[in-house]
Amino acid sequence: MLIQSIKMAWESITSNKMRSFLTMLGIIIGVFALVVLVSIVSGATGSITDAVAGLGSDSLNVTVIDDKGAALTLSELRSWAGQGSIDRLSPTSTVNATVRCRHNSENANIYGVVPEYMDIEGLELAAGRFLKEPDITNSTNVIVVSEAMLTDILSTSAASALGSTVRVNGVPYEVIGVLAEEEDSTASLFRMTNYTGYIPYSSAIRLSGLGTHSITTFSLSAVGGDLDTAEKEIGEILTERFEGDSEAFYVMNFNSVMGVMSDINGTLSLLMGGVAGISLLVGGIGIMNIMLVSVTERTKEIGIRKAIGADRKTILLQFLIEGLMVSILGCIIGLILSWIALRFVTSLANNITFRLDPKVGLLAAGFSLGIGLIFGLYPANKAASKKPIDALRYNG
Repeated sequence: MLIQSIKMAWESITSNKMRSFLTMLGIIIGVFALVVLVSIVSGATGSITDAVAGLGSDSLNVTVIDDKGAALTLSELRSWAGQGSIDRLSPTSTVNATVRCRHNSENANIYGVVPEYMDIEGLELAAGRFLKEPDITNSTNVIVVSEAMLTDILSTSAASALGSTVRVNGVPYEVIGVLAEEEDSTASLFRMTNYTGYIPYSSAIRLSGLGTHSITTFSLSAVGGDLDTAEKEIGEILTERFEGDSEAFYVMNFNSVMGVMSDINGTLSLLMGGVAGISLLVGGIGIMNIMLVSVTERTKEIGIRKAIGADRKTILLQFLIEGLMVSILGCIIGLILSWIALRFVTSLANNITFRLDPKVGLLAAGFSLGIGLIFGLYPANKAASKKPIDALRYNG
């Protein structure tokens, strides 16, 4: 009986292809909107989250807002290393400078740091070495360059760059190391070139012209990656250091940023899914409307089937399967169009991949089936409730 009902439903759908397609159109648009919107939101926020993670998800960044007239020093900063969950610390002094090598010149971010910074931020070298303690002590004019600076400014290989000279704001610096290329960086996400270099902290102070070794920003790593505990402990140390003023500094925990990004992703996906869900509801209303028309058109057929022995369950099942079949076909077409659209958008995007998440596809399929069942039930029940004699007498 089930197979026969499916065959009859299929014949009914294919007998009027244009009307059936227009009936499916609401479901197709709804599924397409649901899958594409949620996938685009998920892909975009996922790429941004990866970029934020690449900035330093295993470290804390601290900014001193008010030092109360008693600036932090490098020796004081290093004395906190090894306390509780606090592992390594490094001051960071940023100088926006012009870097020149032969005829090539670009603006770059030059960071004044100490040797511990490499481990704190998980930097990897492609060639050469990172900064050492004598470089800090002697304020040596040495620099470790990023892969982008190597390629676009020095225009040479990593090994050949070692020992060469670049001018940072006119001051000559010897290249002692080249960083390995970073993947999925924020710079690549926003189509920017990441020109960065690392020089001794003491040399950066001299380069900036500030003439003071007071520390206003620094980074730190946590023992075992326990950033939350390290954040609490450095907060207690700094609060005591700055006369009990917990607002004299700000600690950025990238774990918290990642959590916020995850919340934003969930909220946006829910919002976009809700908007697309409205389209599916409209599609369901279209199914119910056409099914009611179909019931009216086939009133005599219903009467004849009941007169020769078809029971209420048989008629109900036939029309319910027809409504579900329209919904399922619309869902399949919507998923295929969504996959094509996401492939196209991915080809246009830069380093962002938009995928058809199986979970989203299953959600769309389940929602479509639910819509087909709910909005197909009333017309099916109306058809099954018709009395044979009344159906046979119908002349509409």
